[in-house]
Amino acid sequence: MVNRFCLVFAIFAVAFSPKLSPADETADDVTIELPVRDGQYDASPLSGFILSIKTSAETNGIWLPLTAKTRAGLIGLEALKLIESFDINSNRILIHLNASQFRRVQSVLFPPHFLNIDEFNGQEKVVVLVHGLEGGALTYRDLAPAFMACGWFPLQLVYPNDGKTNEPAKFLRSELERLHKLSPNTRFVIVAHSLGGLVSWDALSGRSDNPTGVTDLVTLGTPFKGSALAKFQSELEIADVVARILSKDWSGLDTENDGSGEAMQILNPESPERTELVARALPEDIRLHLVAGDAGVIERADQVKFAESIQRLIARLSPESPFATELQCLSTADELIIGLGDGAVTVSSAVSIKNHASQRVFHRSHSGLLELNDRYEDDELLNWILLNLDAANSHEH
Repeated sequence: MVNRFCLVFAIFAVAFSPKLSPADETADDVTIELPVRDGQYDASPLSGFILSIKTSAETNGIWLPLTAKTRAGLIGLEALKLIESFDINSNRILIHLNASQFRRVQSVLFPPHFLNIDEFNGQEKVVVLVHGLEGGALTYRDLAPAFMACGWFPLQLVYPNDGKTNEPAKFLRSELERLHKLSPNTRFVIVAHSLGGLVSWDALSGRSDNPTGVTDLVTLGTPFKGSALAKFQSELEIADVVARILSKDWSGLDTENDGSGEAMQILNPESPERTELVARALPEDIRLHLVAGDAGVIERADQVKFAESIQRLIARLSPESPFATELQCLSTADELIIGLGDGAVTVSSAVSIKNHASQRVFHRSHSGLLELNDRYEDDELLNWILLNLDAANSHEH
């Protein structure tokens, strides 16, 4: 029992794993340091939410060119008193600011961008990979090379994903229009994980202006109806909570809940913004393929016992504690139940769009939807995606 419940840690850590920005952690003045090397700076400290699974490759960071435009942007922020001061030398950029202005600095120094746009040269087939709330440069470390090996050039969108969907969506839309105009014979498809599906939907839906060349949108565990677990912002917080519940240690749990970022708000099941977004239809010439996972972490039979433990904990907390209120959703979250959710998003939420070309439920966790077998040729999920894309291409011709 305990071992099964402990899997909750891993699912939360990978599914909704925020690394809190300074704006979320404190209202005090903070200092941001960005390493500089060979005329570039590492923007990863500004990335928002990132994968909590660390690998040596991640130490490479997200390197962007340090240009006159970068300096001008910082000078402008300082002139507007949005940052207190900054200093640039050959080793680092040092920025002093009030944490409430973090997003202003983020928008200047870490705009949405394609990691490998310089490698695009009009390839016949391009898959645009859009990460989600927990994502970053490593989200598609399995799928990107697999798509490449299967004849699809992967363009990876990276963006600070703790804000609204509109900024990365505007970039994605404008870049697709630009690339389509540059290379009108290129076929573009989008594969998007979790929140990335909403970003992609925002970019493609409700518009009939310039064409994008996009023929298909594949969403992996996208919470079209939101997720009850979006309230939990820190994997460290939720891991601590669940660990204490399991060990019946009630001390130190009367914790103030962290303020929700804009990305968390749009994932809330009650979000009117997300409801309005999803109500906008995709263009008729874009086929939608929905993928969900159902490898939750708790058996139905175990949910009652887990819920009872949570209720005992809540009873020990102050009724006024916001944290106690947030805990309540854990006891009834279908996202956690094997067969109903992937540990972060319910099956019903991920496949809730009616007008789709295909849909499939895989017995995988939320992060498992991004992982492939050692032999990608034998991976069921990848083959399903490729089969649908190939079928769509055959139908066109």
